Amino acid sequence: MNTNEQGFSLLELLLAFAISLIIITTFIPMINWIKLEQSILIERVEHYHLLHNFLQNIDPISLPITKKINTKNNEMEVTFTYDQGLIRGMGTWKNAKRQKEQAILYYQAE
Repeated sequence: MNTNEQGFSLLELLLAFAISLIIITTFIPMINWIKLEQSILIERVEHYHLLHNFLQNIDPISLPITKKINTKNNEMEVTFTYDQGLIRGMGTWKNAKRQKEQAILYYQAE
């Protein structure tokens, strides 16, 4: 009995292709979702830093102030108010999912 068992059969190749296709179609949406969430987190940190930097340079006498600040990806509306010895900075913007986000920081006025 002489058998020729060199290489893969067609069935083995189709099975390997099907398994690879299932893995690829599962992971591509997950990778895209992770990248979207990563961009939202990076954007949130940048907005907090921007609000913090503006908050430190605000004069309590000139409050309340409302202005729009253009960032890399979108526009943030900031409002500064003075309340009980604290300067309150609030920023609102729309994230990569087009959902409204808000950041509120307080700074003790000197």
